[in-house]
Amino acid sequence: MPVVLELAGSPPDGFRLAESEVVPKRVTVSGPAATVDAITEVRTDPVPIRPRAETIATAVTLRRDDPQVRFVPARVEARVRVEDVIASREIRGVPIGVTGSEGEAPRLSSKTARITVRGPERVLRDLGDGIASLEIDVGDLEPGSHRVAIEATVPAGVEIVSLEPGEVEVRIPAVRPAATKPPSR
Repeated sequence: MPVVLELAGSPPDGFRLAESEVVPKRVTVSGPAATVDAITEVRTDPVPIRPRAETIATAVTLRRDDPQVRFVPARVEARVRVEDVIASREIRGVPIGVTGSEGEAPRLSSKTARITVRGPERVLRDLGDGIASLEIDVGDLEPGSHRVAIEATVPAGVEIVSLEPGEVEVRIPAVRPAATKPPSR
């Protein structure tokens, strides 16, 4: 007879039921012939779904509506896997921060970038547009024009799919000597 896994509840927003199975998938049913003939499936006791990503592996008792009916085996192994819903998100106009700059501010070919990230939907939703920070380090650059890669920082579990532009042109101004006053007489 086929076994049907009963679940108590459903995954909350941002999670999905990735897997649910029982082992064995079929059991032997014995009891009064008329009662056994009327049974089309055997249901388990409910396995609770909790509001988090996890895998549950547990022994579950089969439900008996009639005390004269017996199942072999009387318990089955249930496996339920709940996982994060994965999503992608594009964020435009993310400001590019500059570190290592002394004196006059460097000029950038672009002050913002577009980043596409992928990760748990609930994380992307909760963090909003502040999910990524972008910066360039100009601390070791001499005066002149340079191409500098943009460094992106995102939370753990979130990956960068694309970053446009991936680098910017940076113009470091020459350091102007301090003006000197003519000696006084």
